[in-house]
Amino acid sequence: MKLPWLGVPQQAMAGLNKDVAESVGLKDQPAIELGDILKNSPAEKAGLKPGDIIVKLNGEALERGDEPEELPSIFSRKIRRMDVGDTVTLSVLEGKDKALKDVKVELTERPRGANLAERYYSEDLGFGVREMVFMDTYVRKLAPDAKGVVVSIIKPQSSAAAAKLQGNDLITEMNGEPVAGLEQFKQAFEEIRKAKAKDALVLVVLRDGNTQTIRIEPPQ
Repeated sequence: MKLPWLGVPQQAMAGLNKDVAESVGLKDQPAIELGDILKNSPAEKAGLKPGDIIVKLNGEALERGDEPEELPSIFSRKIRRMDVGDTVTLSVLEGKDKALKDVKVELTERPRGANLAERYYSEDLGFGVREMVFMDTYVRKLAPDAKGVVVSIIKPQSSAAAAKLQGNDLITEMNGEPVAGLEQFKQAFEEIRKAKAKDALVLVVLRDGNTQTIRIEPPQ
């Protein structure tokens, strides 16, 4: 199923609280301020900029949540109910005392999510990995073409768990060689395990912005 999107991740939207909204002349109006606008996205092509404040969607006031923090998820759900190729009209405030400006945005297909990523599992060492998707590079502030595989699962009491490998670690190197992607990881991993079944597997991972080296000792 193809999901539409604007090119502004939900994490890059913020619902305005009452005081901030009133400071820009929006009394009792739900509004969302935009943060990152992704390059070459529908939002950027339409002229939206960081700091723009969305006040209406297709001529209607934004749906109100119990708290301002809920506004981005409510807004994102409305966008997801639309179709790829639909054009939406956003009424945008660019600053205090400015008139609302209507911006038309043609929705494109949302990049594939982690739930649809291809996966590989190592039974003997007790961990699984998946291919990287757009949000993996976005949340880590990496280049869109960054390489690696993401740890998707750790089996309790496994060699990987003992080595303190963690879910969501980004594996960038294995036994001194760069990891280019899932297929390359799978092939190299199986060759290493076949040739050096009793040797430690040495992984370089990116975790919380820091690089760490993980040595996984196989079951003897």
